[in-house]
Amino acid sequence: MQFIKMIIILFIVCSSTLAKENNTRIGVILFSKQFETAYLGLKDGLTELGYNPKFFIENINGNLSLIKGILESFKKNNVDIVFTTTTPVLKEVKKYNNNYNFKIVFNEVADPKELGVLGRNITGVSHEAFELTPKRVEMALYCFPKIKHTYYITYDNPIFKSHIKYFNKVNYLDIKTPSTILGYNELLEKNDFRNNSLIILAPIPELAKNFKNILAVADKHNIPVIPMDNSFVYKGATLSYSPDFYNIGEQTALIVCAILNGVDINLIPYQQPQKISLYINNYRIKKYNLTINPLCNLLSEKVVNEKK
Repeated sequence: MQFIKMIIILFIVCSSTLAKENNTRIGVILFSKQFETAYLGLKDGLTELGYNPKFFIENINGNLSLIKGILESFKKNNVDIVFTTTTPVLKEVKKYNNNYNFKIVFNEVADPKELGVLGRNITGVSHEAFELTPKRVEMALYCFPKIKHTYYITYDNPIFKSHIKYFNKVNYLDIKTPSTILGYNELLEKNDFRNNSLIILAPIPELAKNFKNILAVADKHNIPVIPMDNSFVYKGATLSYSPDFYNIGEQTALIVCAILNGVDINLIPYQQPQKISLYINNYRIKKYNLTINPLCNLLSEKVVNEKK
């Protein structure tokens, strides 16, 4: 109820503005190209609200050491708001922000409270990924009843492994926790995946960045991939039950609009995603010769047919 009230308040604040400021400058930091759709959602959302800010877009391609220099360039360009994607980017920006005092608005953070990334001048939209990941698995097992084994790829990290407690309804769960991205590559190259399996991706930016490698393994073994976000269903994932990077970016536009209209960022609590839905990829289902529960076609909001 509080969440709905906040959305209504933000909408009223933004829709009641008579004159739109178009000299706003927003810095955008993408963890990798895969997160660009969040920025596009933000941009389109602000356009719909009557704003046309100038964006300074930086793609670090997973290199967090670039962020300090990027923040310095944002300062020189008189950026007002910094839009971050993923937990690692937000943590790095937060570390340096005492020197800049930017207003930080985040996306693609699995659980802001549990991961300890909240603080002064920080708000945004959570991805709710820790809680939603087991629900994605349950949905996948419901849609593909012949699946017998589940591979869950996550960090070898106490926080990321702690949410495995939510998997109480998942049988045959094989938890893979390599400590480095090289470990992920080695894991994929082993090709020891069983038949009738699923590959579940934890909400980890490196897995999103290396999605093509994971998909190549899936194609080789006819294994459906269940990613952390619906946007990957358009890129070859078989199914996902989650938010969509674009929709979350669009939702974030209301927060940015409120800030531009003088609302103190520290009075705006972070939000949960407004929309969580089921996407399925018919092309992959046919390619992998999967048996799908026919009800899933009815439950899905979008059925994707990749063009090949």
